[in-house]
Amino acid sequence: MGRSCAGVAILFSGLPGQMFSQPTRSAQPVLLELEGCLMDALRDRLVKAGSEEDEQALALRASVLSRANVGALRATVLAFHALPEEERTLESARRPARQAFDILRDT
Repeated sequence: MGRSCAGVAILFSGLPGQMFSQPTRSAQPVLLELEGCLMDALRDRLVKAGSEEDEQALALRASVLSRANVGALRATVLAFHALPEEERTLESARRPARQAFDILRDT
């Protein structure tokens, strides 16, 4: 593992106001770090669950799953950014996030 995931804490402690003003640029480093952290965590989880895949297959599976999850977050950020500023609330961010992860779960 060895990856430092401290920067990902921003997603849990609150986003700076500028996060949504330029979603494709300012979100990029945080989402890339999140993707790496998710990939490591998913790989570890697959190993602990007794997956019989070889290391290369485990790494690929973890990578695909982490990229799909981060893609759902990116879609959420873009949906939130598309709202008029006066409609940007925590609840208006939760709705597309729930929808995005429901799509992942159902496919």
